[in-house]
Amino acid sequence: MAVDVIPDAFSEVIKCIHDKSITLINKIKLMEALCKITIRLGELLPHYVEKFNIINILCHLCSSRSRVQDYIDSHAEIDNCQSSSQLKHDWKLLRASSLSSINDIILTLGPSSAGHHLKIIDISLGILQHEYEESVVLRRTALYVLHSILFVNSRFDTLDISMQTRKLLKDKLQYVNIFLQNILVNAGNGNGENDLICKHHVHCCLSLYRR
Repeated sequence: MAVDVIPDAFSEVIKCIHDKSITLINKIKLMEALCKITIRLGELLPHYVEKFNIINILCHLCSSRSRVQDYIDSHAEIDNCQSSSQLKHDWKLLRASSLSSINDIILTLGPSSAGHHLKIIDISLGILQHEYEESVVLRRTALYVLHSILFVNSRFDTLDISMQTRKLLKDKLQYVNIFLQNILVNAGNGNGENDLICKHHVHCCLSLYRR
């Protein structure tokens, strides 16, 4: 892969994300490349994450506030035989792919990613609370990201954050615990999550609280 020779390939992928002439399907493929680049960079990743503002760019893309028209010429895609429903489907997949890239960065950076945890938790909760009917793939990925954040916080005693941020993060994680428990309670009453993979991720998250 080019990143082995030219680490700035990271920045080229980010530029392509904002290029409206590139279709959503091809941007999903770019996210797959970004995941591979993240893994290949290894110990060099912290430098490039900060240098290219990677996490903030990905967070904006996958958040509930993002708009498809900010990333593609939606009218052109529809003109090119892309139905409106297909466009919405591809947009959800791109956001899920962005979340997946964030997840890889969290696991690679470990405790060094803690400074971004509050923002990423809010994005994941926003998807789970306000976009329940939108996409099961988005819900699955949001829960998987929460699991990775919980894993990092449960495994490492020292996090690269201030005491104030640590307290805010602790309070937020307590709220996540309650929120996830409510998901299972509501599912048991037949009113909540019915996807088996989502339920699995919830159980995995809650198991980290019990350690």
